[in-house]
Amino acid sequence: MLGSCPYSVYWKVRNVGPEAERRDMTRGKILDDRGNSERIENTNFYGPHYVECYIIEDGVCAARDRIGVPISTGPQTSHRLRCSVIRLTSRWRI
Repeated sequence: MLGSCPYSVYWKVRNVGPEAERRDMTRGKILDDRGNSERIENTNFYGPHYVECYIIEDGVCAARDRIGVPISTGPQTSHRLRCSVIRLTSRWRI
């Protein structure tokens, strides 16, 4: 749970495309945020990737968002991904 809020945040990081398949690194497991509201990821190779953020409230997915992360040039870097809980909950209010 995030602080005293009655919801949990989860992440899915997915690598897609031929390079991800060749390396057997497509990923896609849904991971508990553990109250951080962010996820730090390293880029290991070029190609299309995406991140999904899920807000779970009372056992139901109340909101989700998807961020495309195309990696086309440059060295390996770290990316800090933040889940905008306020934007998501106002956009997907149930």
